[in-house]
Amino acid sequence: MTTFSNLSIDVFHELTRVRTHPSSFADDMEKYLEQYKANNAFHRPNAVPLITREGRDACVEALNFLREQSPIESLNYSEGLSRAAQFLVNDTGSKGIIGHIASDESRF
Repeated sequence: MTTFSNLSIDVFHELTRVRTHPSSFADDMEKYLEQYKANNAFHRPNAVPLITREGRDACVEALNFLREQSPIESLNYSEGLSRAAQFLVNDTGSKGIIGHIASDESRF
């Protein structure tokens, strides 16, 4: 089972990779294009398809954009920011609240 901590670190590593190696990231992501179907549905193995508004064309546009980008510096991981995000999700997620305001109306 993936924990929030593991997921946040995985997302951080992917963001770092797309920033520092955008072209190779695009090359690796191209394999997912075949999972888009005519109705803009993204079909994932063993999961319900995701219906997107943009579909495959937007993905192709994003990949082409990444291939033209120069690498930029990586991000710095913040454990404190990660904990704050987890607190906000725990506080608001089940209540259907979205954004950066907690259920007690404090702001993040």
